[in-house]
Amino acid sequence: MYKEIQEILNSFHENIKFTYENEKDQKIAFLDVLVSRKDDRELETKVYRKATNTDIYMNWHSHAPSTWKISTLKCLVKRAFMISSKEEFLQEELGHLKKVFTEYNQYPEKVVQEIIREETMIQDAVNQDNISQNDEEDEKDTVTLCLPYVGEEGTKIVRKMKKNLKKANDKMVIRVVYDAKKLGSKFRVKDETQPRHQHNIVYHATCANKKCNSNYIGETGRRLVVRATDHNKRDKKSHLLTHAQTTKHRRVWLQDFQIIGKGYKSKFKRKISEALYIKGRKPDLNVQKDAYKLSLYN
Repeated sequence: MYKEIQEILNSFHENIKFTYENEKDQKIAFLDVLVSRKDDRELETKVYRKATNTDIYMNWHSHAPSTWKISTLKCLVKRAFMISSKEEFLQEELGHLKKVFTEYNQYPEKVVQEIIREETMIQDAVNQDNISQNDEEDEKDTVTLCLPYVGEEGTKIVRKMKKNLKKANDKMVIRVVYDAKKLGSKFRVKDETQPRHQHNIVYHATCANKKCNSNYIGETGRRLVVRATDHNKRDKKSHLLTHAQTTKHRRVWLQDFQIIGKGYKSKFKRKISEALYIKGRKPDLNVQKDAYKLSLYN
């Protein structure tokens, strides 16, 4: 029956391809939940991890706010309570988290134990319907500050600031969140691409003869070295190549090229940039029609 339904669904459009998975040993995984069907057809659930899971999370000694690290563990502990349908499944998952965070991710055992203890108390209160609202806390004004994370020294400054503000106004609650910064914003994480291998560029080329002032502006989506080779010998329609053949000047090569624009997201933007540079610099070898007519300058 399932096969017939799948064929019907897949027949609606050639790009629509539905799949389905059968249970194995009366078990099937859905996202991070492993669902097991007992002989009496009752369902049990526990946390599921793929075989490729590494259990590597944010290391306790990594350069990141401690709130992020604690929140990571809290979420996983809360997930254990939400998914585990039996106490033995819950204890098995909590034991796994203790091992993973203390041994693999170097969390202090005291921190892990405290987070599990706090979440256990919360869940017990929820189960007993014994959660009370703190009216005094609700009446306080909460101010949220978004700050860059600068390490332990910055954390100390934030603590002092919150303490002083609380003294000045005990009706105010200061909530500090840290914004994430890419590693590349601090220093270069990759070797810079050499100009000869850069692509999606606008380039300026001058005649290889130092006494000649002829020059040309072009654009390419390929690497500069490839386009330079075209102008040197492969592109018979190249105005740089035609100029060299006509004047008997040396043919251009990489040292005669300069990248004047790069990082274009589309050919259209490249073409517009090329047209603007041609309008501004007026290179004498650009005798072809404009790639795009710039009516603004007419």
